[in-house]
Amino acid sequence: PHTHAHIHLQVPTHPFYALNQVQKTKFYEANDWRHSVSIIYGFEPDAPVNRSLNGQLTLDIQVQEDLVSNFEPFNFDVRMQESLVRDCDDLQKDAVLVYNKQVYCMLNDIKKWSGEFPYVGSKELRKGIDEFLRSDTYAAKVLKEPLYARNTGFVPDGDDGIHNYWVTYNATIPKEASSGPRSLKVWQTKWEEVRTECAAPC
Repeated sequence: PHTHAHIHLQVPTHPFYALNQVQKTKFYEANDWRHSVSIIYGFEPDAPVNRSLNGQLTLDIQVQEDLVSNFEPFNFDVRMQESLVRDCDDLQKDAVLVYNKQVYCMLNDIKKWSGEFPYVGSKELRKGIDEFLRSDTYAAKVLKEPLYARNTGFVPDGDDGIHNYWVTYNATIPKEASSGPRSLKVWQTKWEEVRTECAAPC
């Protein structure tokens, strides 16, 4: 009897193709970046900071300027926590403003992670945030998304309080849009409208 052997030749990947795939999957590329917009809850909207009188608006300033933060107190109660989560959920669905549903919202992630959310008050929420920041879930998220820790977080008020909370959205602002009030005016106007609907001063 005749036997038929099927031989499969494995052709090695072309070096240039392999390099391209590694760059795409393992390294940040210039094409990956987006304009982003951060919303900070808990600052006085019209005057979030006071600049020092001797501050210099120059690129070569050597001494860090003293800025005084003007916090706008608000209560992180159950209703507020749910409202902050809803703010993020609503904007994530807004394809006009947010690119490909890309958001960084820590409270939304805590809601998915914790069985206790919403917490009964701000002290309990602060404890929950601290536990989340020590969790394997948070460590994995930061490893996967290196900008996560910068793009969403909170400013502590003592050992058990919260001054403010911030989130970030990757925006649909075109990459080629030049910086400056004239070129970005249309996008600034749209995001300013979002401020009027924030769950808390933002």
